[in-house]
Amino acid sequence: MLQLIGSHYHFRRTIPQDFKALLGRSEISLFLRTDKKLIARERQEAHIHELWIDTVLGYEASHKS
Repeated sequence: MLQLIGSHYHFRRTIPQDFKALLGRSEISLFLRTDKKLIARERQEAHIHELWIDTVLGYEASHKS
């Protein structure tokens, strides 16, 4: 969820139990360094996408025969 804290946006989201071990964390928390909601949303989406790609690639690499 995006939150305006002070004058800048932050993103915080709890990771579902099924994915905690895979991601190695229990939540995602980002300081987005902007006071513009649109920019904050773009940065949040980019970070989540990057995290997902890194996770999938890491999972595939660890499960290769």
